[in-house]
Amino acid sequence: MPSQHRCWDGPMTKLTARKVNSLKARGFYGDGEGLYLKAGEGGAKSWILRTVVHGRRRDLGLGSARLVSLAEARTKAREFRRIAREGGDPDTIRKQKSLSFEEAARRVHAQLLPTWKNKKHAETWLATVENYANPKIGKRPLHTIGTADVLSVLAPIWTERHETARRLKQRLSTIFDWAKGAGHYPHENPVNGIKKALPTVKRQVQHMSDSVIQRVIEIEGPEFIDEAQRKYGTGWRIFVGEVAAAHFAPALSRLWYAANMMALYYVHHDDMRLGFGADTTEDYRAIDVRRLKREGLLSPGQAYGWQWSRNGAIVASIRIRTEPGRIILTYRHRHHGGDWQDESYPIYLDTTPCHLGGERHWFRCPAGGCNRRVAILYGGAIFACRHCHRLVYASQRQKPWDRASRRADRIRDRLNWPGGILEGNGWGRPKGMHLRTYERLCREHDAHSDRAMTGIMGYLECLK
Repeated sequence: MPSQHRCWDGPMTKLTARKVNSLKARGFYGDGEGLYLKAGEGGAKSWILRTVVHGRRRDLGLGSARLVSLAEARTKAREFRRIAREGGDPDTIRKQKSLSFEEAARRVHAQLLPTWKNKKHAETWLATVENYANPKIGKRPLHTIGTADVLSVLAPIWTERHETARRLKQRLSTIFDWAKGAGHYPHENPVNGIKKALPTVKRQVQHMSDSVIQRVIEIEGPEFIDEAQRKYGTGWRIFVGEVAAAHFAPALSRLWYAANMMALYYVHHDDMRLGFGADTTEDYRAIDVRRLKREGLLSPGQAYGWQWSRNGAIVASIRIRTEPGRIILTYRHRHHGGDWQDESYPIYLDTTPCHLGGERHWFRCPAGGCNRRVAILYGGAIFACRHCHRLVYASQRQKPWDRASRRADRIRDRLNWPGGILEGNGWGRPKGMHLRTYERLCREHDAHSDRAMTGIMGYLECLK
């Protein structure tokens, strides 16, 4: 029976390269500090590191003795012991180093593929990563990629191909989120916060191109545009868009094309320098997908009316028909007292998974070139998102002191104090409220009140 060398914790003689090559007997040969040479049947030899990881003893393989020298085994053992001492898992770190960004992207794509209904989107998702990210970081180990590397991928195309760069940024964030959750990436997502390092790109929306108008003139004659401008005023583009749709668009998409032309005109009018307009979301009629879901109105096969009232009187109404994956809106509208126009077009629905289970429903904005995923659509020539209508929230139109006064009033409600900052403070602590909470709210209330009063006094000074 061959001799067997066993591991032991007492002093032991260091191994040498010559001894490693000459050992034949089966067993474990110690080198010190947890490093052992394991000799097996047929002369097979491998390196083993015995150490403690997260409070438990682990045996970690360091490779074959034919491929890994004694010096390399000692270096690996020191590195693994350091990782374990700092609270890490050497085995996990080793797996992280072996996974490249390119392989991680393919794994994420394979996992997401069954959740996508659009085959073209599935193809472009991976193609965007392969064309723009893989040439620069595809072969890199995933754990070595940082914010600077992601910036080097996005920066060259951020302004020239902004929409592509924006989608690529979302896909990179998805890949690194998956890698972090799967234990392949030990750092924070490098895409987070990178937007501050990239220039702001204002989305440019083009009006109806001159080539389209020129083709309409070639068909209808040069006097056609003059007649449209005389008859429809500033709304002549709508009429030309409908004519262009009738001539150039397929029969099934004529109405849809005309609706998009109307959206481009009404939403993005001539003065593009204004940015977002003065209208707020409260000035527009809206449909909310969350309310439709709560009331069970998104199930296919339903048809119902939706109304808006003011002072008890109905001022507007639409008809909604629910189909699989979309709803159909039917209504009439007119612009500045013009002729009534009938509209009927689809709004597509989308869903995303919730963190604690279930699904969240969304509208896809139907305005031309938008397709944003939103919860609320606002009525105009067509129902579109607030970005297309260039709407702001009412709070964004408030003066800074109004905002501070509103925040102070919310704190007063919580403290059961009389409304209005002019009523002062010191009305006492509500029953059941902790003293620390009361003192913190008082400090916040005083800060908001001072900011509001300073702003109001400054505004009154300007009026003198």
